[in-house]
Amino acid sequence: MDEYLTLLRRTLKRLEQAVFDLDTPPRDLAALSRRLLEVSREIKRLGGAGTARASRRLLWRSRMPSSTRRLSGVARHVVLPKGIVSTG
Repeated sequence: MDEYLTLLRRTLKRLEQAVFDLDTPPRDLAALSRRLLEVSREIKRLGGAGTARASRRLLWRSRMPSSTRRLSGVARHVVLPKGIVSTG
């Protein structure tokens, strides 16, 4: 059981890195986020140590607005239609 929890924790850490990495393609974020939540729930279900801290961290990140840097990375590819003036 300890080996399984260790594997789940390592998987959770790796998924967190991928989800919050600015270089992760947007098309992959939905699947990675779902898997991150599944693994987190499995750890919590099994009563693994440290799950409260991990759950709080996930909750905090889920409430966090989208990263300005990620938005900037996407926004630089957006072209404003003619006649619309940007204020920023």
